[in-house]
Amino acid sequence: MAHSHPPTGTAIISARGLTQSFRTADREQTVLNGLDVDIRRGDFTAIMGPSGAGKSTLLYALAGLERPTAGIIEFDGETITDMRDDALAVFRRAHCGFVFQQHQLLERMSLIDNVIVAGALTMRSKPRITAKARELFSLVHLDERAQARTSAQVSGGEAQRTSIVRALINDPELVFADEPTGALNSHNSQAVLDVFCTLHANGQSIVMVTHDRHSALRANRVLYLRDGAIAGECTLGAWDGDEPYGEREHTLAVFLNEMGW
Repeated sequence: MAHSHPPTGTAIISARGLTQSFRTADREQTVLNGLDVDIRRGDFTAIMGPSGAGKSTLLYALAGLERPTAGIIEFDGETITDMRDDALAVFRRAHCGFVFQQHQLLERMSLIDNVIVAGALTMRSKPRITAKARELFSLVHLDERAQARTSAQVSGGEAQRTSIVRALINDPELVFADEPTGALNSHNSQAVLDVFCTLHANGQSIVMVTHDRHSALRANRVLYLRDGAIAGECTLGAWDGDEPYGEREHTLAVFLNEMGW
């Protein structure tokens, strides 16, 4: 079921006072410290920051995959922080798509069957799911021959592009990507980033955690996380396919230098 969306530029997620603490054997570690952030509809937002800054923790909290210790998260005006686990799982399936560093495909299934299984969670008919999957595979440039293979029979980039198709099969309002190119070589990384840029150009909202400056260049908005809070943000505008060596790269480099990257 396709969703009816409010206008581009409105907040799809608003988080206020977001705190996440973890207790170890001898102490409590606070990763997110009263963080406030808005994720706007239609944005391709990259989250950067030093190692251990809590980038993935923030992503998982915003996506409803981890419950924060304190704070409120509203997704499209609906408070998700007080939802029961079962209701939250249904909400995620209906509104969110996920792409992780490892593709997490079922190894004995074909690529297309991996996607069909994910689509079946929304109780749609198999012919409709299959047709949608074929359409999305075309978008990521994987033909029917590739779709019939398993993840062990294709490249890492092809498997990761399949995970993007899987993330999109339920028409998510927001795609969350956690280091989606972290396990890929430069060629496959570029192919995956090209897909994200195409999706963004078509209106898809995306939040991506990355440690890679060249990946962040593809986003139109970069948030920098430090000491459990958003230390700053950089607006790059939509990617237009230019080589990442011009004014866009300079703007991001200056911003990251200011942030202490």
